[in-house]
Amino acid sequence: ADRHPRAVSGRWWESFRDHDLDSLVSQALADNPDLRATGRRIDQANASLIRAGATLFPQIDGGGDLSRRWNREGRTDDEASLGLSLDWELDAWGRIRSGRSARAEEVEAAKEDWQAARLLLTGAVAETWFELIEQRGQLRLAREQIEVNQTLLDLTRLRFGQGQSSVVDVLQQQEQLESTQALVPDIEARIEELELALETLTGRLPGIRHLPERNDEPAEPPARPKAGYPADLLAERPDLRAQRARIVALDHEVGEAIADCLPRFSIGGSLALAGTPSLDRLIGDAIAGAVGPVFDAGSRKAEVARRRSRVQEEVYRYTSAYLNAVRDVETSLHRERKLAERVRRQEAQLAT
Repeated sequence: ADRHPRAVSGRWWESFRDHDLDSLVSQALADNPDLRATGRRIDQANASLIRAGATLFPQIDGGGDLSRRWNREGRTDDEASLGLSLDWELDAWGRIRSGRSARAEEVEAAKEDWQAARLLLTGAVAETWFELIEQRGQLRLAREQIEVNQTLLDLTRLRFGQGQSSVVDVLQQQEQLESTQALVPDIEARIEELELALETLTGRLPGIRHLPERNDEPAEPPARPKAGYPADLLAERPDLRAQRARIVALDHEVGEAIADCLPRFSIGGSLALAGTPSLDRLIGDAIAGAVGPVFDAGSRKAEVARRRSRVQEEVYRYTSAYLNAVRDVETSLHRERKLAERVRRQEAQLAT
């Protein structure tokens, strides 16, 4: 299995061949604070992994000291030492290895969380951008329609003055003009909302206009990809991949808790140079030890039970998320089929 961050569906937005969209997505990926914060979780998980793996190796410390003693005769004795000490827990039952494996799965979960955040962000940018273009086009059409309605109203008034139209015709045209004018504030408000949303998504201060001034129609959308089977689509969902990794991590933590119920074995030792006034004596010792639980009032067993319960809880959560994901996929596939059917009917109507 791939154990590295993957860009689900790649740089899918480039298939629209919209340079402005490409620029906005690039800004969002680089500067969106939520995505950057999610990326820092990967760094934290990696640091935890390194720390967990470090305990598999001997821990070596160094130190030194210098002391001076006075006796009753007024003489002084100087003593100096310089040495190393070693402490190494032998992972006989796999407690440390289980902890390290759990941290490794948490790294994978953090990577998939970042992929999910990335996918949601790019989708939000694209959706907001295309709606902004649509609303700008609607505003342009509304203003053009206002000009047409104003011209028609002027002509109707002129005809009314010549006795060729009734007052009803004038009032109807006036009402049509006012109804079209009433659309403009709502469209302008929606454009403002979309522009502020895009600025926020791209990590810019809202209200400082830096967006492309476009109101033309976007390029023809790319051909719809083959939908595939729901199981294949679900396998690419980073949120589900992250939850699976967390289940595996929690399972490793169960093994860690079980091993904690067993004795721990360790070896250690020290080696030092000491002497007065020079370091002319070599002193060393070695030790092997074991320590294990004798009585803890069921604390360790309770911890094992708690962690097993967490695994079961996460499995249930994953099942719920999976079922919801299947529903989403089936709904999308159904809508796609209906949309394709609608397009075929419209094309048939145009052909007749």
